[in-house]
Amino acid sequence: MPQQPKFRWAGATVSGTRKPRNDDSWIVFASDIHGAKKLDDSGDASISTVDLVFAVSDGMGGGNAGDLASALILERMTAIIPETFRAAAAGFFRIPSLTSSRRSRKSTSTST
Repeated sequence: MPQQPKFRWAGATVSGTRKPRNDDSWIVFASDIHGAKKLDDSGDASISTVDLVFAVSDGMGGGNAGDLASALILERMTAIIPETFRAAAAGFFRIPSLTSSRRSRKSTSTST
């Protein structure tokens, strides 16, 4: 049986020179139509069974509650992205082909 391909990662952030507190956040999670699972800061995962999502949020060092803002957006992403995957799998995001959209524009412009 062939070995399934894996993706390996590792990450860290530092506070920089302006503030002692690190306002930056990052997250990695595996997502499929069943939901999302937060993964560790380093590791590996099979890329044939899940989609891996890596996101970095810059806390804009010096702003009030930058650490909270950068963490909140990443937390929300872990909820929104799996919802989008489920909707796409159910056919809610039907994207018309380029050809049909061109036909639609052409018939609209010639009918006036």
